[in-house]
Amino acid sequence: MILDARVADTLAKGGHDVVSFELIFSQPIPEHTASVLGLPYPTSYVPGLTLSGYSDKMSISERFFNLFFQMAGYYLSFEVYDSLTLIMRKHFGSNYPDIRQIIKNSPLILVNADEFVDFPRPLFSNIIYIGGIGMNEKNEQEKSNQLDV
Repeated sequence: MILDARVADTLAKGGHDVVSFELIFSQPIPEHTASVLGLPYPTSYVPGLTLSGYSDKMSISERFFNLFFQMAGYYLSFEVYDSLTLIMRKHFGSNYPDIRQIIKNSPLILVNADEFVDFPRPLFSNIIYIGGIGMNEKNEQEKSNQLDV
């Protein structure tokens, strides 16, 4: 981040103020971020990441608590978004956009999780799963040692 206004102005005058950004997650997309993106997050069969700890096979009471935990997660995360926006506006000026607007306008969303292990959910075409991208070595095993169903 450039905290010096003179340096930022010089870069802007030179045409170097264009910023391209992507959202990058080290986990499946959290429910509060999905709501900012406009991505449906059906709490009836997608467990919340914030507080619930349920599987996708929930009873009626677990679905209710999943919804409750999701709403609590929304409240907590929006407090964090507001705090981050205030911090950024302090350093970059009052014209800095709201963090939720930046998230909403993100052209690309990279998710470092395995899409085959994640719970099924609706997704947008700009969401790309890159699970395992940070792994250094392949762990090759004989097929007889893998799934024995």
